[in-house]
Amino acid sequence: MIGQLRKKLPITSNLKLYPYSLKKGANIFGIVFGAKHPLAVDKFLNIAWSRNPINGDANFDIDDDSKKNQLDLFGDKKLTKIEKFKENLRAKVLAKEIQNNIEALGFVHDEGHIGKHASDCLKEMKKNGEIDYEGLSPLVTYENVYKNKRKLDYKIKKDGSI
Repeated sequence: MIGQLRKKLPITSNLKLYPYSLKKGANIFGIVFGAKHPLAVDKFLNIAWSRNPINGDANFDIDDDSKKNQLDLFGDKKLTKIEKFKENLRAKVLAKEIQNNIEALGFVHDEGHIGKHASDCLKEMKKNGEIDYEGLSPLVTYENVYKNKRKLDYKIKKDGSI
């Protein structure tokens, strides 16, 4: 449904749409949140993820992510929504599609996640020697990007050097 709504938007639209499901008794109600301003998007996503830290899409485990830590019949582990996001972010950073905190926050919002998910991933990448950036934090927050207008570049490390 959300895909059909997005298709109806003009190509030039900056409107971001996010689905959220509410379970009350046996009923499930769907709502769509839409906003153009990054602060509204950031606030909505932070509230949604604080209500459900497993997948942020509903007030219940809509994707059965809590069961995905088990291996399937073939010994493969299904990734949770957060694990998939971190894997995609890592790939985009290493492919230089995301080179700084501004691009990272845009990707975070586009994917319906919160800055903490990206920060955790980027800190892990720095710890593993895959990337480097100045300071301790990758600065993937609304405050750093829009309010304080801080830009932090991520440098790819190759064979232990930058």
